[in-house]
Amino acid sequence: ADHETARALAARVYADQAPSGYTSPLACRALGVLARAHLQLGQPQDALDRATQAVALARRHGYRERLAPALRQRGMALSALGRHDEAVRAQQE
Repeated sequence: ADHETARALAARVYADQAPSGYTSPLACRALGVLARAHLQLGQPQDALDRATQAVALARRHGYRERLAPALRQRGMALSALGRHDEAVRAQQE
């Protein structure tokens, strides 16, 4: 239940970023939290999708402080999907 609550809260925070066009550092962080919640709920593909969005957002807008956590979440999702070589590369970027 806690993981589901975290996912719902992060989704709401992310949705609240619509006026900014989903380009704020908070949107990036919310995507990372969503990725982590999806992982904890046993939904690694959804986690990968959210983490990949977070990585792209961090790179596109230069949010260096958000890039490392996003890459970490992406690597964890890839590993959960059994894509270990990609996971290692993602976390070494």
